[in-house]
Amino acid sequence: MSSERSGRADATATSGYAAAFPGTSQSVAEGGGGGRIPARATDRKIQGRIASSVKKMNEDLRYQEDGVLINNGHPHFSETDRDLEPELIQKLVQKSHEAKAFAHCPYSRFRVGAALLSQDGRIFGGCNVENACYTLGICAERTAIQTAVTEGAKKFVAIAVASDVEEEFITPCGACRQVMREFGSELQIILTKPSGSYLVKTLQQLLPMSFGPENLK
Repeated sequence: MSSERSGRADATATSGYAAAFPGTSQSVAEGGGGGRIPARATDRKIQGRIASSVKKMNEDLRYQEDGVLINNGHPHFSETDRDLEPELIQKLVQKSHEAKAFAHCPYSRFRVGAALLSQDGRIFGGCNVENACYTLGICAERTAIQTAVTEGAKKFVAIAVASDVEEEFITPCGACRQVMREFGSELQIILTKPSGSYLVKTLQQLLPMSFGPENLK
């Protein structure tokens, strides 16, 4: 069984950035892997220099868990580079738990929330909505995806999934995995616990040898 990695950040003093990059804030976002990035910069060129420098500094701080590479540099929402910084992951975790509060689950009492990050940076929430006719209920992940599509988003980077289960990380059901697959196989799936800890997987790991739109061409 894969090991669990906590998503909680540790507050650590940081020095050297102000001297190296005048005009920058020393406020930093820190992830479990130990990387540090300046949270703000007063000038875009300076911010670019910081990102480039930190990327090199963190080259040895990258780590891998079950094939999922997490880079503590700035996120790049492109088709080939979808690394997420810990601060952004934590935001998605938080948003997924906030969405969970709206769950309509009078029958199962099993609340689920989801937060979907689109390639253009928008975050869409979703919760499970049950129905007296049980088969008509819908999961939080699919609610988030359908909401995003109605808002014109069809390219996604990551989705966080939350529940009230404290003992283990819950994962998307098979139906949700297939719906996610409609929009690509490289989606990062952030499995969470109420404590705020998380585990990152890719859709390809959760749905290997999958069937998608390209198979119909």
